[in-house]
Amino acid sequence: MKMLYTGSMSKDNWCRSQEFKKNLEDKPVIELQKAVAALHERGIIYTPEYWLKNAVKGKMLKGEYAALLTQRTAEFIEP
Repeated sequence: MKMLYTGSMSKDNWCRSQEFKKNLEDKPVIELQKAVAALHERGIIYTPEYWLKNAVKGKMLKGEYAALLTQRTAEFIEP
């Protein structure tokens, strides 16, 4: 699986990252609610209200929260 980074990348990956961002923007709020609920039910996140409020276009997440989400998700996927 290729990782998508928006910094320095090939033209192909740049196009793919833009497509990925567009897909995220197009997801309805209900999809975010379902995803946040699933993460909360599995103990990956503990504050669903924070994620519903801040994981949307125009808002920013605290880096330490994003890092913790990434770590917990990785642990869940590959125990």
